[in-house]
Amino acid sequence: MSRVSPSETVSRVALPASSQMMTLQIDLTLENTGLLEEKLKDLSTPASPNYGKWLTKEEVDALFPATDGAATAVTSWLKSYGVERSSVKRNDVSLCVAQPTAPGLASAKLFFLAVPGPARAIGSV
Repeated sequence: MSRVSPSETVSRVALPASSQMMTLQIDLTLENTGLLEEKLKDLSTPASPNYGKWLTKEEVDALFPATDGAATAVTSWLKSYGVERSSVKRNDVSLCVAQPTAPGLASAKLFFLAVPGPARAIGSV
């Protein structure tokens, strides 16, 4: 996997208004990530008997579940910062917070970022 330098593709646009609600997503640590490259090669190598037998989302979720206790650790951490409402999905935790609350979570200022494509992202510095 390769990473693109943020300075090449992302630029800081603005600070969110102090009263603006932001939806944030925290991805949880996953099990079996060491198998990911091997599995992808198996599915994409023409000589493999599994070539082209792509996995469904459910199969991917079953192969790479969140580590035990990850969701509990994240929601406890959020509660320690006063975030009472969060939503735990299979591999992530989502929450909606106002700008004044959010910086305490990561000890950083949050910015809206311009990223390639139509989406807008939130990042920290």
